[in-house]
Amino acid sequence: MRITGVDTDGETRILELINHPFFIGTLFQPERSALKNVVHPLIRAFIQKAIL
Repeated sequence: MRITGVDTDGETRILELINHPFFIGTLFQPERSALKNVVHPLIRAFIQKAIL
């Protein structure tokens, strides 16, 4: 695994599994952007990988 996202304090917020097409662990909720009618880039990337 590698750290690919941190918060403003430098704390880990996103982990990815190396050599996997789409394995991500997050410590935030990207789906909540839908409450503002916005598709989060992480959700968009997941959907694009899923429909291929």
